[in-house]
Order: sequence, then structure tokens, then C-alpha cells
Amino acid sequence: MSGPRSATRFALISLPRCGSTSLALLLNNHPELACLIEPFHPGRYDGVFHRQAMQASPQDSLRRIWTKWNGIKHVFEPGGWPFFGRPELNADIASQPGQRTVVIVRRNLLRRLVSDLICRQTRYWIGTREEFCARLESTQLLPLDPVKLRRQIQRDRDAMTRLTDLMNERHVPTLQICYEDLFCSGDDSERQMQHVNAVLVFLKVAPLSLPVFTSQWRERFDGDRHRWASSDVYRRIPGIDRIEAEVGCDETGWMFR
Repeated sequence: MSGPRSATRFALISLPRCGSTSLALLLNNHPELACLIEPFHPGRYDGVFHRQAMQASPQDSLRRIWTKWNGIKHVFEPGGWPFFGRPELNADIASQPGQRTVVIVRRNLLRRLVSDLICRQTRYWIGTREEFCARLESTQLLPLDPVKLRRQIQRDRDAMTRLTDLMNERHVPTLQICYEDLFCSGDDSERQMQHVNAVLVFLKVAPLSLPVFTSQWRERFDGDRHRWASSDVYRRIPGIDRIEAEVGCDETGWMFR
């Protein structure tokens, strides 16, 4: 790789299961963008970037990254992962000087959390629906504790509030987008393109025309191929109706409504 064409440096930041990988792969279709997926994951890239960040700071790693890529996709968890013991590094990555940050959230916090727990039980994170269903056939999903779910949803909300407040304090150029807006717009290509173009304009690169979007980008929005955490999957969880009744609400989402 000779390096990205655009001088804009950016980060995609989210909790797990918010569509950040799909967005990163979408952006990599653009000739001016090159987004490195989760460089600070301890199990990726031989752990080099993670170790460097834990031993010092993310800046040295980012300087190396910016020579080939102009963006990163970074997932964190409220407990501090991937930087156990130094959770502040997640906020540092999201608020680097000279960087534009896209924060990806889900309105339905309950589905996000349950999807994450399914990933943990199946040990499956990235791939197609077909591949996921093959893995699911050999996995017995476990029941979920409604009390623990409510507590985790609140931790998720608190973590995102802290991140937003900090980025506002540091005056980081930030765009917040919702998973539901980007990936749950039905078959309306023009609407989906508008959401993608909002990200591209924020990143100061050329937006897409509808013919280019339809021919080169739209496949990533095919729910039958890519969106595997669906109602039929949730129904495999023992006692899921209890979760819907005791945890579901209009404010933080329902499983089946």
C-alpha cells in the first residue's frame, strides 16, 4: 500500500456490535480512504500496537499507522478492554489532535448487548450470516440474567456519555451516527447513500453518486448476507421472552418490537 490519498485522519469508535466493522469495510471502498481495523486489539497484528500503547501511549503506534492508513476502527468496552488497567487510552485514541472521529452507536442497547453475548458464547465476531449460522448449529446458547443485563446497559450508557463529554471538552470534531439509520433503512438505496455520504463529507472526501453507490457499495447492506443477529437467532436463547418482559423498554430497546 502506498498510503491514503486524503490527508484527513479519522477514527471510527464504538462499543462492540454497533456496525463499526461494516462501516470500516464500506469506507475502504473509497479511493481516498484507508481504514485499519482494530489495530489495538491484543490478538491482531501480533499485538504490536497494543503492547506499544500499554507500555507508553497510542501516539507512537498511530504515527506508524498514519504512514499507510488515514483511519482506524477501534472498539472498546466499558470495563476498559482492550486496555485493562489503562482504560483512559480508549478516550485518548478517540480524541487525538488533528483527527476527526466518527462515533457509532445503537439506539437499541438491549439488542446490542444480547448480540455481544451471543458472540461471546459462539466465539464468532466477523463474517457472513451463513458462516454464523453454521457456527450456531454447534452452540447451545445459555439463558441470560435480566438483572445483569440492566446493569450492563446502564454501564454502556454511562461509558458513552463519558466519552462524549470528554470529546466535547477536547473540542474533537465528532460525528455521531446510529447503526439503525445506516443499516436498517430497508431497501431505500438513496437513503442509505445519504447516510454514507454524511460520513464521507465529514471526513472531507468526495461523496458518492447513486450509480456508484448502487454498483459498488450497496452489497454491504444486504441483511440476508451480513445481518445475522436477527429475531430467529434471539429466539434460540432460553427464556428470551422473560428478557423481553423484564428488560425491554422504549428507552433502551426491545428484542422483538
